[in-house]
Amino acid sequence: MTDVTIPLDPAAAADIPFRDDDVFHLASRASWQNGDHPYRPTSLDTEGFVHLSTADQIEGTLSRHFAETDLATLVLVAVDLDRVEHPVLWEEPPVPRGGVTYPHIYGPIDVSAVRFVVDVPTWLALRTQA
Repeated sequence: MTDVTIPLDPAAAADIPFRDDDVFHLASRASWQNGDHPYRPTSLDTEGFVHLSTADQIEGTLSRHFAETDLATLVLVAVDLDRVEHPVLWEEPPVPRGGVTYPHIYGPIDVSAVRFVVDVPTWLALRTQA
């Protein structure tokens, strides 16, 4: 795993190994840094899976589920689905959004499946530059 901490700098995008097939788990910085690894967010116990989003889904996920959250307290955990040891299903949310599906991991996130971690404000800034 690469823990990427980068400044808001136009050249910083080159430091993050983005891929077209990236999927992300949104987590509080504290829960990711202080949590047990393999990482078990509360949704694993309450819903049976870990929520993920594609790069194109992140902003919608933020607005729907983190509107009242200080984005500076959140990180994006980039997960390599090829390295996940548990079943991954692409499923519609409880309130369907026109056939859009989201990846769900039916088990904890093992550190070996994490490609990088970046704070949300940095990711959003780099995304708008792309």
